[in-house]
Order: sequence, then C-alpha cells, then structure tokens
Amino acid sequence: MIAGELALESERRTLALGAWGYTTQFEDGRGTWGVYALAEQRLYARGRRSLTGFVRVGAAEPTGNLVRIYAGGGLVLSSTLFEGERIGVGVASAKLVDRERWETAFELTWRVPVVRGVDLQPDLQIVLSPGAAPSASPAVVLGARALVQF
Repeated sequence: MIAGELALESERRTLALGAWGYTTQFEDGRGTWGVYALAEQRLYARGRRSLTGFVRVGAAEPTGNLVRIYAGGGLVLSSTLFEGERIGVGVASAKLVDRERWETAFELTWRVPVVRGVDLQPDLQIVLSPGAAPSASPAVVLGARALVQF
C-alpha cells in the first residue's frame, strides 16, 4: 500500500488532502485506490473549553472496496466537566459499492480521563439502513474503548 497526505495545520484549523493505493493487482489486472479530504476548525475557545467542527469526504475505486463514497461531519466539545474530557456528536454516510442506497450512522461519544494517561470512551451509534439494505431495521451499536498513553 502506498499512501500520502498533504496537510495545512494551524492552532485553529486543519485542512488535508490524501490519496492511497494498493500495489497488489486484482483478477482483472487493476489495483485499487481512493482519495479523501478533511477539514477541522475550532469554532469557539474560552479558557480550557473549546468547540471544534469537522467534515470528511472520500471516494474509492469500486474494485476491491466495500465503500464507494463517504461523507461525514460532527462537533467535539472539550473540557466541559473535566480537564481533557471530550464529548462528540457526528453523522457519517457511506454509499456501498454494490448498493444504490446509503448507510448512515449517528454517533454520540464521551472521552473522559480516568487516571493520568488512561482515558475511557463509551460510544453510542444508531445506524440507518445497515449494510445499505432497504428493508433493514435501524441498528443500535454500543461500544467502548480505553486509550492508554505512555
């Protein structure tokens, strides 16, 4: 795999363009590739609190990929109750290669420091049209992750 990204970063914003490609060939003799763009902007900051917005879009060549087009965005509110805490809301939609419909997920997540160097992040997602299947009921996904920094 070969990947590259060009990013412009400042204290308040990040803009990036990227591309990736696999060097392995598929049965038809072609490789596969994708491109993406992202933007993040701090919308508000006062003391330790801040609000950041982000958008991401991407597209991939259909051969060998599940997702053809992706678009998403959201907001992250930092340090509302605890130093280093983050609360995020977002929406992401993906058009699958072999489907005409889109799968869309709405997400709410909360990252909170527990002890120095350890954060816990519970996550709730509601997915509409899972697998982009027209008759699929919405799915509820609960998750959690632990982040350990050395």
